[in-house]
Amino acid sequence: MLEYARWKYILVASVLVLALFFALPNFFGEDAALQLARKDHANIDAAAEQTVEKFLTEQKIGYTKTYIDSGRLMIRFPNVADNDRFAADYLTALSFAPRAPEVLRRLGLRPMPLGLDLRGGLYLLYQVDINGAVNQLLEGYEQDIRRTLAQANLPFTDVVVVSVDSPRPNGVQVLLPAHADAEAVSKALAKPLSDLKLEIVNLSGGPAVQATMTPVQMRQRQDYAIQQNLTTLRNRVNELGVSEPIVQRQGLDRINVQLPGVQNSAEVKDILGKVATLEFRLEDMQNNAMQAAARPWARSSTR
Repeated sequence: MLEYARWKYILVASVLVLALFFALPNFFGEDAALQLARKDHANIDAAAEQTVEKFLTEQKIGYTKTYIDSGRLMIRFPNVADNDRFAADYLTALSFAPRAPEVLRRLGLRPMPLGLDLRGGLYLLYQVDINGAVNQLLEGYEQDIRRTLAQANLPFTDVVVVSVDSPRPNGVQVLLPAHADAEAVSKALAKPLSDLKLEIVNLSGGPAVQATMTPVQMRQRQDYAIQQNLTTLRNRVNELGVSEPIVQRQGLDRINVQLPGVQNSAEVKDILGKVATLEFRLEDMQNNAMQAAARPWARSSTR
C-alpha cells in the first residue's frame, strides 16, 4: 500500500478547508437590492443610512437589510426594488446583494461575481479614433508654426501635414520661397517644436523645413487618447450607478464596457455616447458691456 508522509495529508486538508472558507459567501445566495450613491460622489455615512431606513419605514416599504459597501448604500429587498423613490437625491441602480453574514463581509470575503454570460446585461465595444488624435496634434503644430513665423517676420509659402516614411501623417512641412533662409526658419521653430525632429529638405519648388514625430511620440499620443476616453466613460458609467461595471482597454484602439444587470440599452448608449464640445467666443477687451447696456439706444433696442 502506498503511503505518504503525514504532513502532506495535513497540507492537503488545510488547503481544502481554506478554500471552503473563502467560498462560503457563494453558498448563501443573493437578494434583489437597490444600490444608492451620492450624486456628488462622496461616501454615504451612517447618518444617511439611518435617514434612508427611516424613509423606508415611514413609506411601509419592506426591506431585508441595509449596509454600506465601498461608500455606497446597499438595500436588500425580498423582491425587485422600485428605484424611482430615490432617483431625485441619489444615483440608483438595481443590483443583487449577497446574503452572507456580516462577519464574512468584514473579513473581505465576497461571492464570485457573475459576468454577462450568467447574469445578463449590456456589452458595448467602442473604437477610438487614435489616428485622428495624432492628426489633431499635427494641426496644433501647424498653427504654432504659422504663429511663430509670422511673429518672426520670416516668409513661407505654406504649412502642410505630411507622411514621412509612414503610411499615416506623422509630420509637418514648412514650404519656403526659392531664396528663403531655411536655417533661420529652422532656428525659429526649434523652441516651439523642441520635441520634434527638424531637418531641412530640398523640394522641386524650393527649400522646406520638415518636423517629424517619432514612432514613440505617435504611440504616446494614441495612448493618451485612449486614456482620455477611458476616464470619460468611467465617469459616465459611475453616474449610471451600475453595480460592478467593467470599463477597460481592449487591443490597440478599443474600449470594452460591460454593465451587468442593465437592460435599458437605448438610455445607456445615449448617456455614454454624448459628445462633449468646447466653444471659444471672441470677447471685446476694449469696451465695457455694462456701459453698453446702460446706453439709451441699447435699452430701446431690447424692448
